Amino acid sequence: MFFLSEPPAPNHPSNDEIFFLFLIDRALQGIRDGGQFFLDLFYTYNGHSMPAPISLQIALAKVAKVDFYALSARVGFLFFLLKTALWFDLLTFRSKSPWKWLWLPLISALCFSVTQLSIFEFPFGCLGEGLYHLGLVLAIWGLARFPDRWPGLLWMALGGLLASWSFAGGMLAWPVFLLGMVLLDYSKHRHYLFWLLSALIASWPYLYFLFAEGDFSSHMQGGESSPHRLWIQALGWPMAGGFSPSAAVLRGWIGLILFLTGTALLLFRKDRRLLQRSAPALMLLAFALLNAFQISLLRPRLAPWYTATFMFFWLGLVALAQEYLAWRSLEREKAGFKTLTSLWAALALGVVLYFYLGSQRDVDTYSFFRRNRIPAAASCYRLYETAPTYCEDQILSWNTGHYYLLAETARFLEKNRLATFGNRQRWSLQGDFISERVRLQENPGIPDIAWSRDLRAQFVPFTAPHLLNLFLHAPNSVEWTVRLPAKLKRAELRSAVAISASTPEDPVADGILFEVQALPEGREGQRLFAQYLGPEQREWVPFRVSLKPYAGQTVTLRFDSNPGGNLGQDWGMFRFPYIDLELEPEGGDESPPPVSEVRPENTDLNPLGPKPGPEDAILLPAPEAPLDLCLADFSHLVFRIPKRAGFYPRTVTFRLRIGGPQGYTREFSVPLIPLAGIESYRFDLKLLELDQKARLTGLEILPVAAFADKPMIGIEEVRLTRKAGADFCAKGK
Repeated sequence: MFFLSEPPAPNHPSNDEIFFLFLIDRALQGIRDGGQFFLDLFYTYNGHSMPAPISLQIALAKVAKVDFYALSARVGFLFFLLKTALWFDLLTFRSKSPWKWLWLPLISALCFSVTQLSIFEFPFGCLGEGLYHLGLVLAIWGLARFPDRWPGLLWMALGGLLASWSFAGGMLAWPVFLLGMVLLDYSKHRHYLFWLLSALIASWPYLYFLFAEGDFSSHMQGGESSPHRLWIQALGWPMAGGFSPSAAVLRGWIGLILFLTGTALLLFRKDRRLLQRSAPALMLLAFALLNAFQISLLRPRLAPWYTATFMFFWLGLVALAQEYLAWRSLEREKAGFKTLTSLWAALALGVVLYFYLGSQRDVDTYSFFRRNRIPAAASCYRLYETAPTYCEDQILSWNTGHYYLLAETARFLEKNRLATFGNRQRWSLQGDFISERVRLQENPGIPDIAWSRDLRAQFVPFTAPHLLNLFLHAPNSVEWTVRLPAKLKRAELRSAVAISASTPEDPVADGILFEVQALPEGREGQRLFAQYLGPEQREWVPFRVSLKPYAGQTVTLRFDSNPGGNLGQDWGMFRFPYIDLELEPEGGDESPPPVSEVRPENTDLNPLGPKPGPEDAILLPAPEAPLDLCLADFSHLVFRIPKRAGFYPRTVTFRLRIGGPQGYTREFSVPLIPLAGIESYRFDLKLLELDQKARLTGLEILPVAAFADKPMIGIEEVRLTRKAGADFCAKGK
């Protein structure tokens, strides 16, 4: 799970993490605001009071700086490990048998199931859920390990406070703790008074802000289906392959029937000792049922990250089965009851294993946040002043209309020199590919420039959640323009070169000369690296070159794959090209960077954008002849909107028909933003990663995010900007 959830670009925020940046910023600036901290937390995150994980994130920001977000996820992962260890101890501490260790793989598998992948991909979610789960299990562990004693109550108070102040669902733990105290024979009145006092302390943010100062109804979003169906679906959610609602409902009903029959056996036996032993399992089951019920009332649908909490239900069933199997070994137990409990335990474990194994396939189905932690997202933050508007989709998983958060978040990181703007940075060609700072120089009839996960010519999109290698067949080249900071302590370009493992055999092949050149702005270029590889060189040859001489300058790095005497086997590859930078330590009197104006490069606010030309293809107003254009001859799709478009947020989606009736479609979206002076937007066609023979035969424009009560935005013109001298689909070829 750790390796599955580790993103290729882990050190930047996304989605809900952005909400809390102002709190972290205040803390880093030394601003103390007392009770305002709790108030801001409560209203910022839709009714959740989360001081525990936010305080921990603030501490990590002060300590970790560059690795702030990556470390948050790893600390959260550690909390899940501790939860697993505590639950295993709770289930087996009475047993002396060495066979008890067989329960550990099953418990670990449930605690780290692939269906919970989205939690481990999201640093703040992993940290918050980790504390929340650890607090709950710690409290149950304390109550059961020290029954009717003050140490158990102290562990309950600590764990309950952690759970309640890490996630709103933690508040449901307190009635569950009361149930556990009754089952475990806590007999003194002062014990229950202590429970009440602890519950009130943990609940005060909700009691004050939600009921005394707020409106509870504002946090109820309502369900799309009936609450009872959503409740059953929630129980089966962790075991449903691909998060299928129908499969989740079926598994939920089966799990509920197992729960009811299992508890019925307890009530039938009426044995106090068995109830005490089963108390942890019953507490966990009760918590899962209450949590699922709460979410079914307050949320319109189930989200992937709810899975970790719902998994408590299946952990509880496994715990109850374990207790029944352990109880079977007692000699004085009646044979009939032993048989019934053994059959129930075997059935429950068999169902859990069957459902679990069936839900662990197709890992990508359960990945929700990893696509926002890719190199392109990190580059969008770093280049926020000119980042294209379609960067919004790289940093957020929400609907359109939040482009402003890109600049706000980046300015916070830049001011505090955190994550992407830390003293140690990594810039990648793969990430910057989303911007116009990367330009492709391709030749007709030569295999396209593309991205691959390994040495094979098996190409994937540059937005794939992996570190990718550049496929560069000779004599193509790629240019990457970067602006290096002035206060550089170290800057190195790193990569490796090789011949692709997919290269076809050719007896006349004579190898490739790989080159990297530096082309400083206004100065003569310089070769940084050159390496000849023979046609059989199918292993990486690494290289690194210093870029410190270009500190404070804008420089274009040109990656070349040059043929020898012929093009045989000239399938060249560069391994994940990146620049590692280390900045000089910040001085004590250093002022924060000035707030710069945001000028998205894909709008006419960028004066360096492509200009209209006589060879451009006009798509709107409609062309006179049917469309049949070679897309490789064009660099951008440009469209113009009225001067007073209004009514943001808006997104314009273009659906391209490639080829004839048997062809395919490709879509891309361009968000519109409310900045003065923007009349036209463009999209860099290299991001479609199409074959150079792709021909545009149809175009559909979809005004996404249009409001029913607002007028539509008219698009006045759509054109394709032609590349100078390009002729990829000449007649007769």
